[in-house]
Parts: sequence; structure tokens; C-alpha cells
Amino acid sequence: MIFIILFFGFCFGHRLFEQPAVTLGELEHWGRYAAAAYDEFEDWGACGRCQATEALRQTTVVAQWSTTEPGAFSRGFVGVNHRRRQAVVAFRGTTHVMDTVTDARVLQRRWPASVNGSRVHSGFLAAYSSARAHVRGVDGYALAFVGHSLGGAQAALAAADFCAARACDHVTLVTFGAPRVGNGAFAAHANAVVGASWRVVHGADAVAQVPRTLGPAEYVHADREVWITDRVTESVY
Repeated sequence: MIFIILFFGFCFGHRLFEQPAVTLGELEHWGRYAAAAYDEFEDWGACGRCQATEALRQTTVVAQWSTTEPGAFSRGFVGVNHRRRQAVVAFRGTTHVMDTVTDARVLQRRWPASVNGSRVHSGFLAAYSSARAHVRGVDGYALAFVGHSLGGAQAALAAADFCAARACDHVTLVTFGAPRVGNGAFAAHANAVVGASWRVVHGADAVAQVPRTLGPAEYVHADREVWITDRVTESVY
């Protein structure tokens, strides 16, 4: 498994960009939800990673899924922290042979249909589509989409899908070691509709460098990159 690392050294310091800003603590907070998606979150109280911080211990799972469609495997949950007025949609990354099949489906499909020229990875889209019915927010609450690796790809699709139909100033997308999801048209669309997005990459993580453009199948990263140096203090995974 690829490790997501917490660190002292952002390459741009604690304030990474002028608008919006993000802190190490915020990235760690959402990274722990991405880590929890790898655990037995169905029993939140007995799930080790689900009890790692006070914020996680205060979280209640209101939806969960584990789809088994060939080439479209997805697992994750929707959690709500009423004290913080936050909801989170977390997708698990690659751990299963069916996930590998999903990762390998690099041909693209047109999506979303409303965006001219937008095309995305067919395997990632199939995985997200199998979970789409479970994705939700909570009225009046901030909402985050998070995931690592394959989970990050699904989180990116979910955030773009959710925000296409509504104002999303309250929505944050945070991915860790995520691959490219679609072409330039999709990347531009995602950047335009998602309120704030951060793509965390550790060192020379190979997953963040694929898929590569193959003939007409162009792949371009969306959102803002946060590059992590090798100076580390703790492993989340």
C-alpha cells in the first residue's frame, strides 16, 4: 500500500496559495477520514482508524457502500460530525483485485455530458457510478470529499458531479496520491465548480503520475497540488 505521509515541510510553507488557504492540520484531519475508509468502518466504535482523533470519534456514519460490480468496485462511507457541522464522503483506495481491474480501464468516456469535450477514465467513472446513489451532503453543513489513490479519483468525480448542480462554496475536495482522472476539459470543469480542492502528493509518488496521455486519451490533473517533502513526522496509513 502506498503510504500517505504527514510532514513538516510544505514546499510553499503553511500558507500554500492566496485563495483559498489550507493548513497542515486541515490536511491531516481529512487524511484520517481517507485512512478510515480502509478500515472496518461499518462498526465505527470498534474501528481503530475511526477513533484516531476526537473529531473522528464524534463522527456518525449515515451511509456506506461496498459495490461488487465487475470492473466497478467501490467502497466508502458518508460521515457526519454534528458538533463541527461537517459531513464527509470518503472513498477507499486500491486494495482488491477488482480495484486493479478498475484502475486498468484507461479508455475514456464522455462525462459529464453537459460539458463540451469532457472525457474521463472509464474505470474510475464506473466505480464512482456504482456508489453514486449513496453520496449525499447535509443541509447547512460543510461537505468534504476525500480519498486515497483510486479513492481519490472517485472523490474527484463525486465532487465535480455534486457541484455541477448547485453552488459549492461549502465543499472541499482533498485527495491523497490520486491518479489523473480525465482530460483538460474535465480538469477545467472540476476546477470551476468545486469550491476548494487540494491534491496532496508525496515525493515522486508514481500513482500521481498516471494515467499518461495515450493517443487521443488525454489525461490532465485538476485542482491544486500540495507537494510533500521527505521530511516526515507521522504516517497516517
